[in-house]
Amino acid sequence: MDDTACINTDENHIKDDDELMEECRVMFKRMAADAIRANLPLLDTKEGRALFEEQMYSIFLQLLAYVKVNNKLARKQRQRHGIENAMAAGVHFGRHQRYNAHDYIEVYRREAHGELTQKQTIEIIGSSPYVYRRMKKELIEEGIL
Repeated sequence: MDDTACINTDENHIKDDDELMEECRVMFKRMAADAIRANLPLLDTKEGRALFEEQMYSIFLQLLAYVKVNNKLARKQRQRHGIENAMAAGVHFGRHQRYNAHDYIEVYRREAHGELTQKQTIEIIGSSPYVYRRMKKELIEEGIL
């Protein structure tokens, strides 16, 4: 009794070409499985197995690879379109900055005049020493300090 293999070409199921090809070879060769694809009757191997030897399996695998690449390109295009729409709408991408150097200009100026130590400045800002140095560098580069 022959088995029948239903092949799903959904982009989420086809991950690795080599793995997919090996699985198909196992199904078609060792298990003597027939392939059925509802929307592609050409690939139905239930009728006339003699026509679908090595050449047809190769074409079948190439078709699956094409579907995979086509789905990936379509997904990337939809993603690019969505990003462009979001950017046009002013959506912020990435992590929001917790600290804004311009909110602490006066604190940095007090430190520059010797009224505060570095440790006191970090405590007032409530940040890590790294964030303190990054914001100070930003203000110096902008010519504010």
